[in-house]
Amino acid sequence: MTFKYISSVFAFLLLLLPFVQSAEAQKKGNPLIRNFSPQEYNAHNQVWEITQNEDGHIYAATGTGIVIFDGEMFTPVQGAPLMVTKLFTTSNGKMYYAANNVFGEIVTNQQGLPSYSHLHQKLDSVSQNFSMPWNMVEYEDALWLSTQRRLHRYSDEQLEGINPIEHSFRGVFTVNSGLFVAEANTGLLRLNKNKRLEMAAGGEAFATDKRPDFLLPFDDERVLAGSVQNGLYLYYIEAADGKPRGTLEPFSNEINEQLKSAAISDGIQLKNGDYAIATATDGVFILNKAGEWVQKIDKQSGLQSNAVHSLFEDRQGNLWIALDFGFSIAETGSPISYYNTQNGLDRVVIEALEADNQLYAATTTGLYRKDGNGFIPLPGITAAVWDITKFTDPSSGKESLLAGNNFGLFWVDEGRTRELQSTFTSSLLQSSVKPDRIYAGTTSGLYYLEKNGATFSASKTFLEVGNPVRQILEDENGGLWVATQSDGLRYVSPDFDTSSVKTYRKTEDYFVAYNASMQWIEGELFVSTITNFYKYKKAEDTFVEWRSPGLDEQQMLGIYRFHYENGTLWVGANRQRQHTTRIDSVFSTSAKASSAPFTALPSGNILSINETSNGILFSGLSGILQYSESANSTSKVSLPSPQIRSVEVFADSTYSIPPNFSGLPEVPYNRKTRFRFSNALPWFGSQGALEYRYRMQGLDSEWSAWTDNHVVEYTSLWEDEYTFAVQARNREGEVSAVAEYAFVVSPPWFRTTWAYMGFALLFMGMFYGAVKSVNQIKTRRLESFNRELEQKVEERSAEITKQNEELKRLNEEKSEFMNIATHDLRSPLTGIQGLSQLLSSPERTLSSDEVRQYGQLINDSSRRMSALINNYLNVHRIEHGNIQPNPQPISLGHTAEKSTIRFKLQAEKKKMELQVHHAKEEDPVILADLSLTEQVLDNLISNAIKYSPLSSSIKIIVGKNGEFGTVTVQDQGPGITKADQKKLYQKFSQINTKPTGNEVSTGLGLSIVKQLVEIMDGDIWCESEPGNGAAFTVKLPLASKVSA
Repeated sequence: MTFKYISSVFAFLLLLLPFVQSAEAQKKGNPLIRNFSPQEYNAHNQVWEITQNEDGHIYAATGTGIVIFDGEMFTPVQGAPLMVTKLFTTSNGKMYYAANNVFGEIVTNQQGLPSYSHLHQKLDSVSQNFSMPWNMVEYEDALWLSTQRRLHRYSDEQLEGINPIEHSFRGVFTVNSGLFVAEANTGLLRLNKNKRLEMAAGGEAFATDKRPDFLLPFDDERVLAGSVQNGLYLYYIEAADGKPRGTLEPFSNEINEQLKSAAISDGIQLKNGDYAIATATDGVFILNKAGEWVQKIDKQSGLQSNAVHSLFEDRQGNLWIALDFGFSIAETGSPISYYNTQNGLDRVVIEALEADNQLYAATTTGLYRKDGNGFIPLPGITAAVWDITKFTDPSSGKESLLAGNNFGLFWVDEGRTRELQSTFTSSLLQSSVKPDRIYAGTTSGLYYLEKNGATFSASKTFLEVGNPVRQILEDENGGLWVATQSDGLRYVSPDFDTSSVKTYRKTEDYFVAYNASMQWIEGELFVSTITNFYKYKKAEDTFVEWRSPGLDEQQMLGIYRFHYENGTLWVGANRQRQHTTRIDSVFSTSAKASSAPFTALPSGNILSINETSNGILFSGLSGILQYSESANSTSKVSLPSPQIRSVEVFADSTYSIPPNFSGLPEVPYNRKTRFRFSNALPWFGSQGALEYRYRMQGLDSEWSAWTDNHVVEYTSLWEDEYTFAVQARNREGEVSAVAEYAFVVSPPWFRTTWAYMGFALLFMGMFYGAVKSVNQIKTRRLESFNRELEQKVEERSAEITKQNEELKRLNEEKSEFMNIATHDLRSPLTGIQGLSQLLSSPERTLSSDEVRQYGQLINDSSRRMSALINNYLNVHRIEHGNIQPNPQPISLGHTAEKSTIRFKLQAEKKKMELQVHHAKEEDPVILADLSLTEQVLDNLISNAIKYSPLSSSIKIIVGKNGEFGTVTVQDQGPGITKADQKKLYQKFSQINTKPTGNEVSTGLGLSIVKQLVEIMDGDIWCESEPGNGAAFTVKLPLASKVSA
């Protein structure tokens, strides 16, 4: 009990505490902003100044050079990168830049691209050391550049300099038809008729802490001066209002103290007459000539930095802001601004209302009051505030605010919040018939309060309607129209009698049962639901559908939350209507509905619409949207034409055609050629992409669909004349004029007119030649036949001669082969016959050793015969292509060892040692035919045994050579001469070296080896010198190499 009592008392005291009224508050909310980071424009983070060229492109001076933005892409100015701090565009479209000891003009190079052209080199070496620039202005057809050490005048390609009177310059200004120059510790100077600087009237006042950073037009007699330390002043360049020329007085405004503490860095006058003031630490302030704070642009409102270097207003009225980190565009020329969570508002805003020159916001978490460019919560009013209304005291005319929420009805007056009722309050209305009376809706009915002196008292009458009350309207007689949440409308008679309540829900003509919204429009009641729009017919006491005579059915859909004022119907966005819409002349056949400029904002349901002194307020899910179209708003600029920024041709080589090419460019036909057109529209905004559509005249009959892709490609253009056309439209649906680019695809040489003429002449010539030669052909045909016959006889004779020679060679080879075979086979056969006779002779008894010896000899002789026959057969098979290898992975070392074992006995007979060596202990796995590989090794080892001396050593070395396995058979024989090495692999070749054991040599072994090795994709070579033995090496592919 004690705690609850203390809590209640504390809450009551909190309500009674006055809140501090803000001294000033900006008139507009946050502008629509788009930030550009260094990563996006690909240059230094510090941006010093921004300007716009004749084509509408934005130029930004950064710490590493100038970047250009055409609305789609960023490109750098061509030339060596340098830090640029000042930019200026003259009235004739020329653009100049300046930096430390640098001054120049941006020109177009031979490739048609913007590039640097330094002009300071026109000065002598001493004058070139002019230090940092302050600014540039245009005056009397000349460009003036203020630097610390000199004031430069550039005209007719001549650069002249003026020295300071005593100290250093601090800026040059053109205002009210005069040229003024600030000089440190001297004051404000003015250029006289003799083109000399003299002290301006009262200019001494600017010598120290009032040194101007800018001078801007104010009226015919005064200019607005901004200084870093002392804010804003009015300087009288002419006598006015009883004050002499040269008078300097403070400019009375709402934000001067903030400007002084934030350090002014730049200032410009906007097209609508307002002033934008940049500061070094607190963003940008906008104020009007009355000194009223119009708007603030800082990090709270979406700017990426509060450190501002300079400002520039483009042709559309957008404000470009150069920052110490990137740059930004703010749509200050747009009538749209907003407040949301960035400004301190929490969650959904149900309604925004102005009372007693204060802006209040009813949200789902409480009641907020505008303070500066933000909102602060009012103490004691928490939870959802469902309705707020302005109460005007009928006796004093003083305004205050009433708010209803879940916990009751509250009165906000003179900085205090008081609770009037503790009943859930969902809607409020001050009676215009009985101004002392406030009607309040609850969850189930209606009651009223009346003002008695300094407080309100509640009536005892409660009108039950059985449903939450959403809205209350009063007619001219004091009767009430009540909209409920889900049970239609009620009409309550002026006497507030419970017995005289009439209900309207639905009939065949109308359906107003759910969440209706009501307003009196020119004396008649209009009601909207989410599905329809009605007008109340009093005579028939019914509601009828209503449509604007100038709009179609589709444009009338989704009118839910609406507000009518001075001929304009404002319709809030909802589920059926993506953007808030303005309908002008709604009761006329010329009615026009437009969602511009609301298309710049993301869609979100609007819950209420109210009018204030600063414009129309739309409250909803995304905060508060403010529409402020005043008499001095920026005039609308028509949409410029799109620009064809580049034309690239991709064929056998890539090249570009300048879009401003004079004449009709020709591109040779190539079926692989691609044409790429890059386009841009120099129309800038914070949000909402530009869209383009294209048509290639000569190819397309219709425009393409709208797309946000600013690059389009065409391929396979046949030879013809073409005109590429592009149109653009902005987020508001405005469509630009058409930009075109004409070019020609020229035919290949064989499809040109000259080629066709040549073909015709050639055909005629051929025809004439054919006719002329018909008779000659008949004559020459017989001669040709005779010559051909003679030639065929000669050719046939030559073939017969060649065949005879080949037969002769084959016959000689056959004879040689038969002689060798007869000779080679006779010896072992004679041995076999002799030994067999000894074995079979009955006259001689043989011992077992003799039988074994003769048997061995017979075996040796038969093996020699078998080897000879195999060699002859291999030669025959190879020559006729009958050997097909079966490659498989085999171990070369293992195969070599097996071959060595087979010849072990033969070697032992000659007391020879066979040794197998592995290079680097490797055993390569080759991809080869095992049988053929064994034949190769057998031949090489057999030859080594055959030609090596007794008791010698034969080495078989296995290893790798790159992607091949190798085996070398190295003997200690007499060696082979170079002459004999050349015929080693010929059939039946006989060399001077003879076998050491009288073995027979056919001259076929190495020929067979070489052919077998080559069949398996290998190679063989011999290394030998006479007297030093011979080494035969065979290499065969590794299995890993073949598989790879």
